[in-house]
Order: sequence, then C-alpha cells, then structure tokens
Amino acid sequence: MALGLENVIQTLKNLGVTSAIPRLPSILLGALNLSPYEVTQMYQTIASGGLQIPLRTIRSVLDSNGQPLKRYDLAVREYIKPETAFLTQYLLTEVVQNGTAKR
Repeated sequence: MALGLENVIQTLKNLGVTSAIPRLPSILLGALNLSPYEVTQMYQTIASGGLQIPLRTIRSVLDSNGQPLKRYDLAVREYIKPETAFLTQYLLTEVVQNGTAKR
C-alpha cells in the first residue's frame, strides 16, 4: 500500500491495459480481470525493453503479384523505462529459476 494504488494503476496503463482498473488493494495481488489481448500487450511491452508495439495479426495485404495493397505501419513508443523492463524481466526469470515457481 505504501507504493500507492495510483502508481500501480498508472504502470498497468503504461504497459497497455485499456480496460477499467478498480482502485482496490486486491489489484496489488493481481486480482484484475484482463483480456488475453491485454495480458499479451503487457508482456510484449516488458519483453521489448519498454517499447510498446501494438499487437497486430496482419502487417500487410498483398495482391497476386506480391505487391502491397495495404500496409499497417507500426507505431513504436517507449511506455516504460528500459531499466524498469529489464528489472521486471530479471525478476520474472529469477522466480522461475530460483523462487516459488521453480517446481
């Protein structure tokens, strides 16, 4: 609680959460309803070193000759500091290698 709910909520938004986040202490334990898309966007932002690249399944549409009919450009922006992303990746790895998720 000393960290502050507003700081946690803002971090979640920076990671790509777009749905409403309740201002309840239970979010500190991960009690939050998120779509698989939002969870994937959050982890993608962490994995890319803090850069948020919007998730897309189609990058371009080509004609029968392989020429692009439509392209969907990527808008890459830094949403969290690279140092924060690195530390989060490190902690996620450590909990699996040496912590409670080891088994």
